[in-house]
Amino acid sequence: MINNFLKFLKLIRAHHYVKNLIIFLPLLFQLDLLILEYKLFFYGFLSFCFVASAGYLINDIHDVNFDKLHPLKKDRPIAKNEISILSAYITSFLFLTLSFYTAFLISISFFYYIFIYFSYSIIYTFFLKKISIIDIIFLSGFYCIRIFSGAEILNQSISSWLVFFSFIFFSYLCSAKRLVDLNSSNKSLYYEKADHQLLKVIAPILMLMSILIFFSYLVFNAQLIHSVIIGYSIILILVVWNFYLLKKIFRNEINVDIVIFVLKDKVTYIFIFLFLIILGFNFQLQIR
Repeated sequence: MINNFLKFLKLIRAHHYVKNLIIFLPLLFQLDLLILEYKLFFYGFLSFCFVASAGYLINDIHDVNFDKLHPLKKDRPIAKNEISILSAYITSFLFLTLSFYTAFLISISFFYYIFIYFSYSIIYTFFLKKISIIDIIFLSGFYCIRIFSGAEILNQSISSWLVFFSFIFFSYLCSAKRLVDLNSSNKSLYYEKADHQLLKVIAPILMLMSILIFFSYLVFNAQLIHSVIIGYSIILILVVWNFYLLKKIFRNEINVDIVIFVLKDKVTYIFIFLFLIILGFNFQLQIR
């Protein structure tokens, strides 16, 4: 029973649900709004978890033959023939239905975001992911949709600074993901080995650009933080953690999915703890 449940979690890629916490990003410096709208954000989180699983299942069905030859992806349930293609399609449909239903509980506008996300997922799986290097830009679109949907729950517009930062930062994380994939197998479905060196240049540039944009975001939106020290502390944590992650990748010390690595990495949890402490401290100072 437990083994079947674990296989099911792997099938729907439940470990990737952590990505859906991004819908809370518009609340990063507005924790009081989270207290007021926590139910809607919980439904929003669930809706994205369901629709993401539906998309992952379609992707795994599409890539099943390649996954069987991949050193990391060969253990996915569909690639190991632990679930039939028909069952995978049915499961995807059920998760999509749950996602749409949960989205409707929030608002029709939020439902549109979920529909756009799933449609984009299908287009990416069948077309956009085939464009090597450029596909990391398309991948970042999934994260941006989550952010816009979070703002939709609040009926607020998003700062252009936050949008620009998110786009660049998640493009960096996607390029890091591709580097890990190439490090582990020396090839990817649509990547060549020659792309490896280019990604090693692109990833650090995108990382530094995102930090600079986030710094500018805090400067031009000074009301978000109580003091300059808090702003510098946030930037310092982001810089150190990202250099730590890049060092691990460049030394080929990450041989699993980058999401799994982050979820299991003790050092990352230390940075998250420090980040949450600073955010909490900033919130306490603002409500005084």
